[in-house]
Amino acid sequence: MPPGLRQKNKGTNKDITCYFPQKKLDPYKGRLIVCGHGDLLHGGVYCLLSDDHGNRWRYGGTRKAIPYDQKKKKGDFDPDENQPLELPDGSILLNARNEYTYHCHCRVIMRSFDGAETFPLDYLRFDEKLIEPRAMASQWYSNGVLFFSNPAHETKRINLTLRWSYDNGTTWASSLTVWPQASGYSAMTMLSEDSGHLYILYEKGVKSSVESLSLAKVALYGGL
Repeated sequence: MPPGLRQKNKGTNKDITCYFPQKKLDPYKGRLIVCGHGDLLHGGVYCLLSDDHGNRWRYGGTRKAIPYDQKKKKGDFDPDENQPLELPDGSILLNARNEYTYHCHCRVIMRSFDGAETFPLDYLRFDEKLIEPRAMASQWYSNGVLFFSNPAHETKRINLTLRWSYDNGTTWASSLTVWPQASGYSAMTMLSEDSGHLYILYEKGVKSSVESLSLAKVALYGGL
């Protein structure tokens, strides 16, 4: 983990979740982008950028919690665990946990058009379709389809659901229940040699979401 991001979380017992996408398109083709979140007082989204394959890192776009450097309460603005991905136009779509349920029990969506240098307020919104009980979620883009997975419930970590969108998350076409009972964090991927399946690794249980880890293989075009 880059030292700057570790320092941001120094002195707390809260780990930072990071993702390392590399831009495939302009602007800033080849850039590495790491986005994480701060601690309980210094909350918000923080991104680190590298344009030399990870040899040097610097801070990029941030969206700090409000209030900042102050104890939070329900209803405060604090985007937390998040995942960025690149869309076909080269922009960065960031989907974040809404830690203190500002505005809704739903996800915070941000967009950057300069390689995660900035996340303009004009492109920050709340997706009320993506309800959440405050948990990490996952998103994946492939062949014109944006996928999103999380426990789809406003207060409980249950009902892990896969949704998909054909317009970059403006609307959600449909959904699939992966596991209806206790479920929590999830992560998605595809194999380079298997474009017909989406793999979802997720926390799964009956009474508690942390009873086990499970891997779901979802056929995207029918069949096994």
